[in-house]
Amino acid sequence: MNDEIIKVHLDNPDSDKESDITSVQLLNGGVVSIELIISYIDSGTKFFYTTASKAIADVEVVRPEGKMPYIRTMHDGTLDDNLLSLPRF
Repeated sequence: MNDEIIKVHLDNPDSDKESDITSVQLLNGGVVSIELIISYIDSGTKFFYTTASKAIADVEVVRPEGKMPYIRTMHDGTLDDNLLSLPRF
C-alpha cells in the first residue's frame, strides 16, 4: 500500500532537522507517528512518498549510529522534495 505524506509535525516548529519530525499527516487525513511509519517501512507493509516538488520522492528510514531512527526522502540531488519543505501541522 502506498501513502502520500502531505504535512509534518515537529515538537519544535523552528527545527530544520528531519530527525525532529514526530508525526506526519497523510493524504487521507490520517496522522501517523514516526515510530509507526518506521515500523511499516521496515516490515514492507507500506510505502511512503511525498510530492512536495511535484515529483514523487520516496521516503526511507535513516539509522544514525547511537541515535534514534528517523525518516527522510531518498537523496535525489535536490532539497525541494525534502520532508521539511512540506506544510507543518
